[in-house]
Amino acid sequence: MKKLNILLVLGLVGIVGRIYPSEEAEKLFKKELSEQQRLKRVQAIKTTLRLMEAIEEEKIVEVKKLLKETIQINWTKNGYKGPTALMLAVISGNREIVKLLLEHKDIDPNVSSFVRSLWPETAFSLAIGKWKYVDKSIVYLFDPVIIEMLLKAGVDINAKILYGTTPLQWAIHNKVEGLPELLIKLGAKSH
Repeated sequence: MKKLNILLVLGLVGIVGRIYPSEEAEKLFKKELSEQQRLKRVQAIKTTLRLMEAIEEEKIVEVKKLLKETIQINWTKNGYKGPTALMLAVISGNREIVKLLLEHKDIDPNVSSFVRSLWPETAFSLAIGKWKYVDKSIVYLFDPVIIEMLLKAGVDINAKILYGTTPLQWAIHNKVEGLPELLIKLGAKSH
């Protein structure tokens, strides 16, 4: 039973859609739940983990199937440390899967989690902050289509992201070619 409680507490951290300290998750968990409700929640988390695997493997048919089941769409893979399903899709760059997830009735594209750094990130910060090494230099990658999809889904283009900067400040500071212009075109402010 202790393992089940730990799973449910971790699930509640993701369910509420924001990062909560463990104590707060414990308080939320202590709500009276019937055994049937607990089993439903555990099953939803298991289904969500299968969804995340399908996203990582870019199995679009499986993603569509799993999105019809009861899932915790905003749940993070490792409690408060890890990506949500949407974050995984953004990282993979698969536009079709990003679109499918954004169409889900319970999606919150503004969920934050600790994915790559000590600063909480969102699907949007991951969308603009993708990079790789080329000839010992960092090259930033971003997909304007995914960025626009996230904005249409309600992401705040001026919300603070990595290290407390706005996306535009971050793009300018990191000299991400083409991104500052795109963000300004889409309504970003410099403050």
